[in-house]
Amino acid sequence: MAVDLNGIFVPVITPFDPVTNAVDYNMLRRNIEKLNYTNIRGYMPLGSNGEFFMLNDDEAYEVTRVVKEAASPDKLVFTGTGRESTKETISFTKKVAELGIDAVFILTPHYFPKQITQECLVEFYTKVADESPLPIILYSAPGYAAGVNIEPNTVKILSSHNNIIGIKDTSALPIEQYLNLLTDVKEFFVLSGTFGKFLDSIRKGASGGVLSSANYIPELCCSLYALIKEGKYEKAEKLNGMLGDLAAQTTAPAGVSGVKAAMNLLGYTCGSPRHPLKPVEDENLRKMELTFEQSLSIINELLNED
Repeated sequence: MAVDLNGIFVPVITPFDPVTNAVDYNMLRRNIEKLNYTNIRGYMPLGSNGEFFMLNDDEAYEVTRVVKEAASPDKLVFTGTGRESTKETISFTKKVAELGIDAVFILTPHYFPKQITQECLVEFYTKVADESPLPIILYSAPGYAAGVNIEPNTVKILSSHNNIIGIKDTSALPIEQYLNLLTDVKEFFVLSGTFGKFLDSIRKGASGGVLSSANYIPELCCSLYALIKEGKYEKAEKLNGMLGDLAAQTTAPAGVSGVKAAMNLLGYTCGSPRHPLKPVEDENLRKMELTFEQSLSIINELLNED
């Protein structure tokens, strides 16, 4: 069955015990079970929000297992399997495939950024796709990958591979540079990985979004997506501005620590980030809580308007 990448996907956080700093799989399970009751399309653990770079392979495998086990049957599960070598990427991809997930997303190798040319990326992704038991989603996130980006023409070349089905774009490039190149290839999905260009991306033909805010306000993210798809652009732009301002005042300055703080405030259980990252300080946490109270009330009023 073909994998459909339309909708809002949650870049799942990895909860850590605040005392031992061990992965708390019970917290993770509870979060997924709560998110199952929302309209999100699926889960993407082991990305930047999941602090994948802080996990060893055994932990990463177990995170994937728990997410898949806890996810309701109507939710898709994609997990991050990118490693610095082609060999290890293929190996870990084959390992998690045993869990019955739907696809994998693979970040660019980047430890030696000057040597990771576009030609190198074509070869890397082609070799992995040739051996992967699961469909592959390219993951371009230069901000987390020493500046390594998957250029649009490289995406066009890779999009012709039968086992490469889409890209999660977290780059600074206008998303139409990808979309405009893909009009004459097989169905290929483009997911917006940043809230800042999400609305524009969906209007121009992107299939969906992978939004960190979907961890703590999933239904609002889904409402925004629905408004855009329904062509209600004026209301969508108002909601988009409000949600963008909310993130700028709360989670954005603290990164994944901010996302976890927001989740803890809004009914999820996340523990803390893994050291050396630090949790949001109490003073900022109180400010964040007040901002959410005020902003979410106004946002809900907007959504209730006829």
